Amino acid sequence: MNLRYVTCSDPREDTAISDALAFLRRYPMAELAVQAHPSKMSVGMDRRVWFEKLLDAAAGTYRTPHLTVHVNRDWCHAFCAGNLVPDLQDWLQRTHKNGDPLVRRVQINVAGNDVPDFRPLAVAEIIQNFPAHEFIFQYTSPQGARIRRLADTGARFSVLYDASGGAGRTPRQTGRPFSFALATGYSGGIGPENVTDRLMKIAAKADEAPVWIDAEGKLKNPDTNRFDLKLAQAYVSRAIYWLRDYSK
Repeated sequence: MNLRYVTCSDPREDTAISDALAFLRRYPMAELAVQAHPSKMSVGMDRRVWFEKLLDAAAGTYRTPHLTVHVNRDWCHAFCAGNLVPDLQDWLQRTHKNGDPLVRRVQINVAGNDVPDFRPLAVAEIIQNFPAHEFIFQYTSPQGARIRRLADTGARFSVLYDASGGAGRTPRQTGRPFSFALATGYSGGIGPENVTDRLMKIAAKADEAPVWIDAEGKLKNPDTNRFDLKLAQAYVSRAIYWLRDYSK
């Protein structure tokens, strides 16, 4: 299986920037995904200030760390209508000292955000304007028709399977990729204690398709309900060990 990333979602402003970058340096396959929406990430808010500092620090690292943004609520609605908000545009234009985008992957959380309007041609135009970036759309049964219409435009994008739409529930079955030509992510109830089992099930469906996995809820400390780097390390390291054994 071609495992591209092991994504850890929802680090926040209480995660030390130095610890976050040290984690990404230690685990090159790991990716940190920041949840972005105007109620928490507008200019001047604590999470926005933290994220801007994280980007500043990441720009000077030895290699480009894997940072992604998961776009929610009003910013998601605007994107699906064909409007790229200035906040997201600014992040997409930030670069590492080697010229690579600092935020290369962007996930548009169409599921669970009650998106009223989806204009595939306008969305495809945004994607076309950022050829160095990867745009991800959740693929769920209610969103399937929209994703297929976007695919019909010829746009290049990736899909994330999460049947619970971000609720963190483990799916009853693992589906085959929407298209073996597109990178496919799998999410929903993944954590340190079950990541190897989930990877086995994904490998049985994905063959050599490019895939990634994404965990969120099970990376939260049960006492604080906040992102926990120790849980993230356990999750990522177990995925890496599984991949080494699987590849032998």
